[in-house]
Amino acid sequence: MHRSRLSTVVIDLSVGSFERGATFWSAALGRDRLASALGLAPKTLAKVESGEGSPLPSVLDRLAALRHVLAIADDVLGDRQATAAWLLRPHPHYGGASPLDLLRTYSGTVEVLRALDRIAEGVMS
Repeated sequence: MHRSRLSTVVIDLSVGSFERGATFWSAALGRDRLASALGLAPKTLAKVESGEGSPLPSVLDRLAALRHVLAIADDVLGDRQATAAWLLRPHPHYGGASPLDLLRTYSGTVEVLRALDRIAEGVMS
């Protein structure tokens, strides 16, 4: 049975890591697109980036899911710039939507993770 190497990615789930990661990804992907993928208002994302207050548990859950996908994508695609380009590129398999667009829902997130697994196996690009 095939065991995906993607399951071995270790993710830092501390609030501080979210703040650092959100700042990079906000710049790389655009604050509005990243906020939309997280189901947040851009102002809420800005507060997370700046460390203002404590994020709500629902925000932390969304950030954890995104952080998980980003860590796996970085591992599979090689670096953050390649990951950002891949996340933003519309894909015909997704009806012209980008992988980032799919991250708005749980089922979309699962599909993005499956796509990354296929890329890691050399089945899809």
